[in-house]
Amino acid sequence: LMAEEVTKAALPPVARMLAPVGWLGLWLWRTVAKEHSDSPQARVLLEGLVFGESPRWHDGKLYVADVKGKKVVAISAASGVVAVVEEMPFPSSISGLGWLPDDRMLVVAMKERQVVCDSQTYADLAAVSRVQCNDMVVDSRGRAYVGNFGFDPAHDVPLRMRTTSLVMVDTDQSVHVVATDLFFPNGAVITPDGLTLIVAETVAGRLAAFDVVPDSGFLRNRRVWADLGVPPDGICLDAEGCVWVAVPQIGLYHFLPGGVLRVAEGGAVLQIIGFGQNGVRDGCMACMLRGTHDTATGDEKHTLFVLTAKSTDERTILRNGPTNNSRLLAFDVDVGPAKIPGDDRYCAGYC
Repeated sequence: LMAEEVTKAALPPVARMLAPVGWLGLWLWRTVAKEHSDSPQARVLLEGLVFGESPRWHDGKLYVADVKGKKVVAISAASGVVAVVEEMPFPSSISGLGWLPDDRMLVVAMKERQVVCDSQTYADLAAVSRVQCNDMVVDSRGRAYVGNFGFDPAHDVPLRMRTTSLVMVDTDQSVHVVATDLFFPNGAVITPDGLTLIVAETVAGRLAAFDVVPDSGFLRNRRVWADLGVPPDGICLDAEGCVWVAVPQIGLYHFLPGGVLRVAEGGAVLQIIGFGQNGVRDGCMACMLRGTHDTATGDEKHTLFVLTAKSTDERTILRNGPTNNSRLLAFDVDVGPAKIPGDDRYCAGYC
């Protein structure tokens, strides 16, 4: 299948984009209501990112793709001090991150529509991706699943969009279309057993799930995992099988920043952070969980890391100052990341 064959014109859910009444009401109520004293509050861990996305834990560090800063940033919190310990520059915008079983890092080069490894093209997706690629999840075998916008934000009319595909790069670096008719497949996770892939459909305002065929990595049995009604971006998976969803904004309204939602299969929203409270003032783009052991108390401490941005528009970012746009926040939460026993590479849905 070629790129034009796996995309098609489709009408997005206009009503929920223009008038998400329930979420607008929630935002207004949370904006004016008094917060509970035990409500989690944002801790600002890092500023100075241009546009942070795709947070991943690897080898004790949090890696972040600075999309418009054109670099991968590795962040350490050793000894309680949060600091950038490594920066890896790229020639153009990047997004999804992941690691192969041999510990090599994969990075999505967005406009080139490639997956890059060691500064070389690992897989070329141009034949099956009509527009720029975006987020990626890599499974424990080294199979990479990559989404794309499906439309050109600079030229396509918002209400005349196209559905698109999810692409798998197999371990032999061959490229396969494994799902079609998706509205902007964005953040994705794979469950610890490797048998389910959950992907955010940003424009459709939902999470879709697929069964993963173990031997081939192909996807089947598509279903709605959760119908949200707001646009999901990055996601991560917790130890109870719930998904934390980063929501940049409510509907089409950039001036109404969202937050992060803890969602159970079926769509029940179990926890809300942001949406007018919790010290969240900007759109939430991506999230990641981490569990740490407190040697003093013997307790497990669980942290949700959230990347936020004031704007996604390059001209606005430049006008306001690139390093004033994106921040890394942290929240204390009750449930830690999904894990695979004995496999430290896997954390919260990602390898």
